[in-house]
Amino acid sequence: MTRIRKVVAALCTGACLGLAGTTMAARADDHTVETPVRIEPQGDAVLVVDGVRYRGSLEITRSSDGGLDVVNVVDAGDYLRGVAEMPASWPRAALEAQAIVSRTQLAHALAAGRGTAAGRADVAADATGVPPYRGAGSESGEWAAALEATDGLVMRSGGRPADVHTSATSIDDAGSDSGAPLTSWAVSIPAGDLANALEAGGVSLPGGADPTTVRVDAGTVTVGTPAGELRTTTDAFARAVNTGAPASAPDRYPAPAEEQVDAGLTGGDGWGGPWPLPPRPDGDPPRLPLTLPSPHFQVSREGGAFVFAGRGWGSGLGMSKTDARQAADSGRSRDDILGAAFGDLDVGTEAPEGDVSVAIASGAEQVRLGADGGFFRIVGPENRVVAQAAFGQWTATPSGEREVVLTGPDGADVALSVDGFTVPLRVVANRRLPVSFSLSRPAEVTLVVEGPLGTQSETSRHELGILPAGEGDQIGLDDLAPGAYRVSVEATAGDVTASSGWFTVDVAPARNGPSVLGATGLVIVLAVLLVGAVAARSRRRRSSPRV
Repeated sequence: MTRIRKVVAALCTGACLGLAGTTMAARADDHTVETPVRIEPQGDAVLVVDGVRYRGSLEITRSSDGGLDVVNVVDAGDYLRGVAEMPASWPRAALEAQAIVSRTQLAHALAAGRGTAAGRADVAADATGVPPYRGAGSESGEWAAALEATDGLVMRSGGRPADVHTSATSIDDAGSDSGAPLTSWAVSIPAGDLANALEAGGVSLPGGADPTTVRVDAGTVTVGTPAGELRTTTDAFARAVNTGAPASAPDRYPAPAEEQVDAGLTGGDGWGGPWPLPPRPDGDPPRLPLTLPSPHFQVSREGGAFVFAGRGWGSGLGMSKTDARQAADSGRSRDDILGAAFGDLDVGTEAPEGDVSVAIASGAEQVRLGADGGFFRIVGPENRVVAQAAFGQWTATPSGEREVVLTGPDGADVALSVDGFTVPLRVVANRRLPVSFSLSRPAEVTLVVEGPLGTQSETSRHELGILPAGEGDQIGLDDLAPGAYRVSVEATAGDVTASSGWFTVDVAPARNGPSVLGATGLVIVLAVLLVGAVAARSRRRRSSPRV
């Protein structure tokens, strides 16, 4: 019977087989790292930021206001698969028309070199003029099929990707979607709420006073206070209100677009979604998806409040997605839909390729990081590895002028060790060499084999990938030639390394013929059979009657 040696590496010292078997460990305390910091998925893992799944990698930098900017570096195809513009249940013709529009918007943004507040990004997830990006959580089979059916197709103007837009509904009451939700809408906002919303949305009124008048003329909003007047565009005004109203009074106004993660119909061009919203608990009709669903509105005064009466949802430019759905339901093709919305724009092949940098957070006070289905690597400047096999949820918070503090989950400070190392003393050549061990925490593992020992000894390293904590499945090596070998297991997590130490294994030559014991056993068996046959013959003779 083959003997098995089982040694706990944490207890092994230099006396083990006369070799140094050590476990180096360090606590995974908070890591203060200078930016930029890269977060890279390992294997098939998908990164998670504040509960939203993203393919590709992440880059964290410091923003001008002292917060954190997060950029998702993702393949252009994966970016488009993560676009959330239409419900996947809508007709294929409408989805294919939207796929061409979304690809055109991305190609135009990249060709124009459009920047964002994050600085390092090509586009922002909710920027005007680009498709709203919601990461891997918005992927669906029907949307992917629409992208595949229109692979590479973009609309062009003057030989370049066209500047195209979409909106949830038309602002033209006579349009084909005049019966659609939000073709017309109205909302009453008290003067105090409006002042608070604008302030929270980054717009300061003269004197910090409540507004007394609000006028709209040719796309310009003029807000009057006792201390003076403020002028801005209707688009900027609506976006400030949509951001600030739920921040200052979340119980009365809907969340801004970037906080609505449903992959349903969106307003388009950064105007958010989803639609339809569920009924309210009190039985009243669902409230608007945004405080001001579009920049197309007029304002009147009723008592202490301002009433905003508007049309449409979103920018009101380009293709009405509700129009597209109705046209597809009536049998119109994707080309018919695009032609009705954009005229005679040329459709050709000019697919964006390579990686796209998408700003998914700007000026954040804290970011939660993790990975779905695996582990991730945290890398600082000059490719210094901060954590090789990060697991669970981490948080990133700003520190100093250029640094970020990365904090691991509970249990991340467990010292790394390789325990329970098990290896046989002797095996036969060309048979599997079984090796087993356990890790105190997830780590990247390498099996190191040195031998056959002698003047021609070679060292081979077998990467096992990132393994979880606990006792793993037994692993092994095949086809070892006869001789003596040294075997070791190395585990790495960031800048911390642990080793099982070296252990010697003898690999005996395989026997081609029967062993001595096997041949002897065969002789004994034959002898026993012969003796038995002789004895049986003798008994028959004694029992036969004499004549």
